[in-house]
Amino acid sequence: LSCDLFAQRKRSFFAAVVIVSIVIIAAEACAMLCDNRGAALRVPALLANMVGFAATPFIPLLLMVVFSHKLQKIYWWMLLPAVGNALLCAASVWTGSVFYVSPDNFYVRGPLFAVFVASYVWGSAVAVFCTARVIAHYRQGTRAFFAVLVAFLLIGTSVQVLFPFLHISWACVTMALLLYYGFLCALSNKLDILTELFSRRTYENAVTDLEGRQSVCIVVLDVDGFKEANDRCGHQYGDVCLRTVAGMLREAFAGAGECYRIGGDEFCVLCPRTEIEEVEKRVTKLTESLLEKRKTEPQLPTVSCGVSLYRPEGPLSFSEAF
Repeated sequence: LSCDLFAQRKRSFFAAVVIVSIVIIAAEACAMLCDNRGAALRVPALLANMVGFAATPFIPLLLMVVFSHKLQKIYWWMLLPAVGNALLCAASVWTGSVFYVSPDNFYVRGPLFAVFVASYVWGSAVAVFCTARVIAHYRQGTRAFFAVLVAFLLIGTSVQVLFPFLHISWACVTMALLLYYGFLCALSNKLDILTELFSRRTYENAVTDLEGRQSVCIVVLDVDGFKEANDRCGHQYGDVCLRTVAGMLREAFAGAGECYRIGGDEFCVLCPRTEIEEVEKRVTKLTESLLEKRKTEPQLPTVSCGVSLYRPEGPLSFSEAF
């Protein structure tokens, strides 16, 4: 996994998703090969079904960790349906509650098969919710990805539940994983790794799209005395400062514009659909938030801000307005 957007921990979770998926696909293939092939293969069929049914609901929960931009851990209550299903599947080897393999090695669904379906639907719903939050957070032409992803999950789950003899669910899950990986790589090209704001490259592309076509309010900020703070407190604290300012900037301009890191300690916000009076209010909100933060962290640097308005019919080019 070569994408650098997410920390090693998140890349590890994505690798875990891939590994678990491979194990489950192998288990499903084993169960299909063993089914109705004589009593000698009953034990492998039992174990294969147990692994597949127990592990499947954990996949969307692992994906949730990879793609939630704020979530730092899976909370225990989110795991309850998947853990309960796993225990029930393990017991099904003897009780036949979720699945049943007859003494002559014939598979049928158990009376509590709906528990497995419910736990998988729960995990998928949480993963879709977290993905939707990420897409809303970055707002960069990813709605098509979201629609296709949900379609694959719904088709794979619904068809498998309604028609158990059609084994297409894991083909759909595999496609969903490929879509997720493509989404991760696309974001890595758009975002600044440290601050998770949009990168300089994305800013330049946005300027190309806006220049000559649309009026836009431009906010430019730089961190005061950043080099001195870096030298005095160390580069690690300098990174903390940049992430703090970036977070406040993103919060202040939520719904009003797109935030970019365009240099070491330089930031820019492009607000193409926001009046300059509203932009000035957002700048005030940012400076007030920063002053409040400095009450508990006095070493945190201040920022200098400038606001300008670019009009395509005006005398100034975008670079001059900037």
